[in-house]
Amino acid sequence: MPIIRFIPHLVYLMFSNNKIILEVDAKFWIKCLGLKLSGLISILYLLRYYKEFRSLFYYRIPYSKAFKMFANPIPNLYICCDSIGKGLFLQHGFATILTAKSIGEYCWINQQVTLGWAGKGVRLSEVMLELVQEQLLLEVLLLAIILLLEQVVLS
Repeated sequence: MPIIRFIPHLVYLMFSNNKIILEVDAKFWIKCLGLKLSGLISILYLLRYYKEFRSLFYYRIPYSKAFKMFANPIPNLYICCDSIGKGLFLQHGFATILTAKSIGEYCWINQQVTLGWAGKGVRLSEVMLELVQEQLLLEVLLLAIILLLEQVVLS
């Protein structure tokens, strides 16, 4: 995957209020993975090679979900928490659902884990339905853009 796909991610990150917490996340990921990277290079590396980190990026940075068309997150990792402390590491986020009210700092979560709650009458199925609807909306918008571009090119 070309690294140029992640330039919009980095530009948006620079102006985000959550820049510091995502930098801490990246530093913790690099430590957990035993790599020797730092700064924006580490974030760029993690975005390129780790879909789990992309999922965390899309959770942390508001409105960044539009960037999914450039680089997909891991498809079956669901993050819908009210609050997640700095330093969340998701190792193989396969089949992982995080709907807990809160997750603390420097938490390591492996694959096939469900952390959830059903407070205030909200059921996990409602949260999942909302995620599926959001994904479908993004796919429909992307398809509409592609069809529009095809019409422009063909005419």
